[in-house]
Amino acid sequence: MRQIKVENSIVTILPAVKGLVSDSEKVVNAVERVSPDVIAVSISKEELAGLKDMEPTDEIELNDIEIVYAAMLEEFGEVATPSPYLVSALNVAVSHDIPILPIDMNDEVYTESYCRNVKTMEMLKESRRAKGLLRKRSKFDFSSPEAFAISWDAVVNKKGFRALETERESHMASVIKALCRTYDNILAVIEVERADAVISNLNEDSCAECQELSDVIDINKEIKETV
Repeated sequence: MRQIKVENSIVTILPAVKGLVSDSEKVVNAVERVSPDVIAVSISKEELAGLKDMEPTDEIELNDIEIVYAAMLEEFGEVATPSPYLVSALNVAVSHDIPILPIDMNDEVYTESYCRNVKTMEMLKESRRAKGLLRKRSKFDFSSPEAFAISWDAVVNKKGFRALETERESHMASVIKALCRTYDNILAVIEVERADAVISNLNEDSCAECQELSDVIDINKEIKETV
């Protein structure tokens, strides 16, 4: 974890590895240690709503690249979907009566960013990359799950996809800054490959235009009303 001061608030960044079951415990420990006013998670409002509505028997269909990622990640332990750290964040938020808010792009903003950055040829190549990634195993860093996730991101997200992820990082930082107007103690749980850039953006004097706070708070109201 890393703590930084943003305006008059303390933001604790907890990097987490997507899919790794053992990282769910990190969230619980972080909440106990930090006692945050709010938990911010690096998913969209639509994804958070869907996570809340999921039944234990529901299954998430993975694309070919996600299947390869999960297979390689299993070297570090059990892997599951949806990402266990997200499930843990939602459960601990509900059990501790802590607001949980999404900080990633909503579907509309993400689609606009995707169309702006990712070219047609890149999309076509993306659908054929899974088998190639299996042959590139030597390019990945298996020294730790965090190192693997970061090296995976470096190999998979290039050109337009890298620009898309850069916009995601800026967006998440901007929403965290917006949350600092309301909350003094924020725990932000972010996938490890995005965490450093989000921190860098938070340390800048300014970042991208902030998402309206009402947009992220609405989903919290919906969750609390239905729990």
